[in-house]
Order: sequence, then C-alpha cells, then structure tokens
Amino acid sequence: MRHRLTNLGFDLGTSLSPIIPIFIPDSTKLLAFNKELYSRGIFSVSIVYPAVKPHEGRMRFILSAAHTKEQIDITVNTLYELGLKYGVVSNVASAA
Repeated sequence: MRHRLTNLGFDLGTSLSPIIPIFIPDSTKLLAFNKELYSRGIFSVSIVYPAVKPHEGRMRFILSAAHTKEQIDITVNTLYELGLKYGVVSNVASAA
C-alpha cells in the first residue's frame, strides 16, 4: 500500500512504521477528505493542530494481516479518486 500511494503522488513523509501517514497540510481539506472517505466506508484517523504543528496534518492508516488485497485495492483507488478531487495528488498513469 505504501509503495502504491507513493507512486500515485501522496506525501507519506519519511515514516517507515506500520502506520502509513498521508500528509495534507490544509486542515480544512484534510477533514473534508477524511469525512468523504468515511462516508465511503473507509476509516482513517485525522491528526490536526494542536496534536501536530499547524500545516502538518495527516491521515493515518494501519494495515494488518486481516485486510484483504481487495480491501487494500478499494482503499488505494478511493484515496486516489479523492486525492484528485481535493487536489492532494496530480493525475498520474496508474495505481499499480
């Protein structure tokens, strides 16, 4: 998932932990993105100021062995669709 999100243009920072962050510095955009993600059945935790510095907001995803490839595919594809909608990523060729 981390590799695919990076290839799609998401800012994951330098984290190598099991938690995958997606950095979105605009907290209004981050919260709207996360709300729409939730409405589509995908849960993520938004971290915004004052928990982090202003403009260091992020969503956090935790994968486990219980997640199926199909669930990961749906999540990545939905993230990309919403990333385009909210201007978080640019249009790129493939989600492979």
